Amino acid sequence: MSSSTSSSPVIIVTGASKGLGLSTLAILCGTPFSARVVCISRSHSDDLLLFQKMYPDQILLVRGDVSVRATSQEAVDLAIKTWGRLDGIVLNAGSLGPLNRIADVDVKDVESLFSINFSSLIHTIQVSLPHLRTSKGSVVMVSSGAAEADYAGWGAYSASKAAMNSLCRTLANEEPEVFSIAIRPGVIDTDMQADIRLRGEQHMAPDAYAKFKGLHTSGALLPPAWPGYVLASLAFNPKTAREQQLSGKFVQWNAKELEEHQNPMSLRK
Repeated sequence: MSSSTSSSPVIIVTGASKGLGLSTLAILCGTPFSARVVCISRSHSDDLLLFQKMYPDQILLVRGDVSVRATSQEAVDLAIKTWGRLDGIVLNAGSLGPLNRIADVDVKDVESLFSINFSSLIHTIQVSLPHLRTSKGSVVMVSSGAAEADYAGWGAYSASKAAMNSLCRTLANEEPEVFSIAIRPGVIDTDMQADIRLRGEQHMAPDAYAKFKGLHTSGALLPPAWPGYVLASLAFNPKTAREQQLSGKFVQWNAKELEEHQNPMSLRK
């Protein structure tokens, strides 16, 4: 494929086959952004393949394990070879991992989770940074309220997201020309929530499990497109957030500071 002469930003999205990642991809490719996107995913879902057919000149697919450095390198190389630039990365790929209490969890399962939720971030950031420095681009990390919570059974997941937030702070300090932000996307209607409802009761406190189950029953889970729009906007052009000195911060998706990056159709939660 030959290089494009378009000036539209080029973004890498990890975990793009479903849920929040897929919504972010769809928003980036559509109006008003019309970005070009390299997607990293472990599998190619029917919905992802459909979007590629809809936007054949805007979407490139890389199939692989994001915890393997070569996968991120392939995505960066593809972006540069095809479009000659890289303007942002959305680090969305993640796993809930082992739901088990600290006394009982298998450390090997914790290490596996950290390879996905934390170490993979460093792989993707490292291979992207030479190009993001040139473009003064953005690193958008999908964090979680669990980073500041103490849900029983979630120790590994919560720690991995807290580590992400720490990484974001440090990256912003070390790379001042690259905008970095960790977004708390709220409780979204995705497969992760279904996993919590399926596996959580055995390990979580009854009130915490009831809370998450109740959000589903009452229809209070967020559509992925709401926080997805914010992720897309920050990756596409973080100018306003940069001016507000939000680089390195952990910010709720619908915070007042991100108002200019939210879809006006989204209702505040």
